[in-house]
Amino acid sequence: MTDLSYGAIFKDELQRKILSSGRMVQLKKFLGQVLVELGMITNNDLNTALEKQKSTGQRLGEVLIAMGVLTPEQLEKALGKSGG
Repeated sequence: MTDLSYGAIFKDELQRKILSSGRMVQLKKFLGQVLVELGMITNNDLNTALEKQKSTGQRLGEVLIAMGVLTPEQLEKALGKSGG
């Protein structure tokens, strides 16, 4: 539910709007930046994963796990920090 009279937007509404506006790649880059900032992956890992993600259509976290540079537990932790 969006209440624009107060300038507020709820998280689930924002996520739906982001996903429906074709900004999924930007959201994934944000996740990638969080992973780099937390020291879970390197910038090189992120760039490689983003290229693989473009060709496979998989989610960024799935690509990183398949590459062996991230565990499912680390992904869950990072998603909590990125708001995902």
